[in-house]
Amino acid sequence: MAKATEGDAKPVPQRLLAAATRLFADQGYDRTSVQEIVEAAGVTKGALYHYFGSKDDLLHEVYARLLRLQHCLLYTS
Repeated sequence: MAKATEGDAKPVPQRLLAAATRLFADQGYDRTSVQEIVEAAGVTKGALYHYFGSKDDLLHEVYARLLRLQHCLLYTS
């Protein structure tokens, strides 16, 4: 299970996903660097690559979570 760093209650993968989602929405995927994502999440590049193989993998997880959320909203209403 992912652990949070001191001073932040959210686990690192959640922080990375939240930061990436914000940055991708604001700047676009192509204009968002890995460095910007890790700085916004307050972690290192090593932490990103520990949980996600690449920036592409991070994008795929953002989309997968969005699709799961939409599915839940459509089929539980």
